[in-house]
Amino acid sequence: MDKFKRLIVSYRYQILLAIEIAIVSVGAFVAYLTVYRFEIFVRAALGLTIHYLFFLEYVVFRRMAHEAFGVKFEFPKDIKYFVIDFFVVVIMIWAAVQVLDLIRYLINIFIH
Repeated sequence: MDKFKRLIVSYRYQILLAIEIAIVSVGAFVAYLTVYRFEIFVRAALGLTIHYLFFLEYVVFRRMAHEAFGVKFEFPKDIKYFVIDFFVVVIMIWAAVQVLDLIRYLINIFIH
């Protein structure tokens, strides 16, 4: 038994790497099988993920920064944020529509 424990300790990194590769491979296979069968759930999960990541980026990490939201705006340099905000809003609306589609789908299933 001690020999087996020493073997595991000496190859711990390789064993963890092999387990991680196996889990990622199985996850990719399951994702490939379910992406078109459960399309509405996949789109809703992606929509919720987008909302969560934007929440982390724009709310949580901004609060942790030393700067406040009311930082002095420099016109020529900071005009790029208007373009970024436009695309962020478009993507968030797309994501929200996907989540709403799932809610309507589930309501339709439970009613009928």
